[in-house]
Amino acid sequence: MSNVAGEDAGKENVFEDVIEFTKQVDELRNYFFLQTRSEKGKVLKEQADLIIKDLDAIPEEMRQSKEDQAMYLYLRGKLLDVSPGYNQDAEQHLTDALNLKNDMVDAWICLGACMWKKGDLVKAESCYKFGLDLDPNNKELLRHLSALERRVCRGDTGETDFLGNACLTAYFLTGSWDHDMLLQSLKAYKNAAKDKRMQCTAELCYNCSMKMNDAKRMPPPKSPLPTVDSLASSLASVELDPSYERATVDRLTEGLNKGKAVTGKVLFLVENRSKKPLYYIVCDSDRNCFVITVYGVRNTAVSNTFGLISVTTFL
Repeated sequence: MSNVAGEDAGKENVFEDVIEFTKQVDELRNYFFLQTRSEKGKVLKEQADLIIKDLDAIPEEMRQSKEDQAMYLYLRGKLLDVSPGYNQDAEQHLTDALNLKNDMVDAWICLGACMWKKGDLVKAESCYKFGLDLDPNNKELLRHLSALERRVCRGDTGETDFLGNACLTAYFLTGSWDHDMLLQSLKAYKNAAKDKRMQCTAELCYNCSMKMNDAKRMPPPKSPLPTVDSLASSLASVELDPSYERATVDRLTEGLNKGKAVTGKVLFLVENRSKKPLYYIVCDSDRNCFVITVYGVRNTAVSNTFGLISVTTFL
């Protein structure tokens, strides 16, 4: 990372590079996700420390004015606050910056976020409202203030409501239809409903009632279904005519594949209102999944094993 204090840098843009690098750290924090939270925190701190070195390398004579000192303190406080936890030095730098120049909307946003991490929700709300007085249409300020007010109104029980929503979302989006996840969602909703304030929330009452209904209609399976790996491995035992070469979907080429045979295990039938043709989701021995369309088939070509359909297709 280059030093922002170039010899020819004008005073009006002495912080230009640091501001740009700080925006990149914001994008990394908000839009990029690593495997673990600690790993992401480590990367953020490393990047912030590099930018702080560039910031501190700006000669003091180039930041003598009140505005420049406020900008220096604001950027330093913002970079120190990139970690998920509360940072006392970040709070001090942001407070000092606003004492010098109290019309910096972004500094009020950062200080509000810092106070939220500290657990002082009253001061966090005050910071957001100060910023909103300066810029009433600031979308980021409105978003933070809205989230904060929901947190204050819901209290700690609101997080249980969020847990219920998260479990419910995972239940539908993962495709596994995990019955335990559905029950965990229902348990979280019931815990949230213990708070009298949450009992009057229409969304919570609706979600809880719908999940109770789903839980009754969808009992857990008595025995686990076979996995794709186990189904795919069973295809190795399928006997083929020696005149055909055994192949998988990814080894086929466009057009006619003469003398090649693909064995596949049908995972499920795709509903078709017109009934014909039939559409199946199939996996081959390499666990490649694909759609197969069946217009006509002999009685001996389809067999039922492992509770699913096994199809051998010759190309």
